[in-house]
Amino acid sequence: MEKTFLLGPGNGNFSLKAQRLLNFALGFMFIAQGAFSFARESPFSLFTTLLAFAQILGGCLFLFFGFSMMSKSSRFAPKVKLNNDHIEFRLGFFQANVSIKWHDVRAIDLHSYGMTFRLAESNRAIDYKTSPKISIKVKEAIREFAEAKGIVVAAG
Repeated sequence: MEKTFLLGPGNGNFSLKAQRLLNFALGFMFIAQGAFSFARESPFSLFTTLLAFAQILGGCLFLFFGFSMMSKSSRFAPKVKLNNDHIEFRLGFFQANVSIKWHDVRAIDLHSYGMTFRLAESNRAIDYKTSPKISIKVKEAIREFAEAKGIVVAAG
């Protein structure tokens, strides 16, 4: 059994769907504005050309952000993956995955937006940014997997 939870870009004010739609809408609007600036320009102006190029580039970045940060299939999206062997966290776009094998975990302490895994040799603290609803779902799933493996879960 495997479960994956998207954490999103860390803004808990909107749902992931609303954030994705907002990114796509802004991306298309910036690209359209840049294209119109290029098309309307009758006398060549360096400033207008650079501004149009910046708008198109900004639109492409919004679209890229929408696709890469808010898709379960993206390898760059912040997410939590749980399966029977390990738990894997990706906390940011430029951050590496953190993987913890279930057989190394002795206990788990859940916090508001994070958790501490008590491992055989040390403790591993994981803090993440997401909405309250997603945080609750992540903690419920971790509790479910941990209890199935006989791991003690405290708080949360």
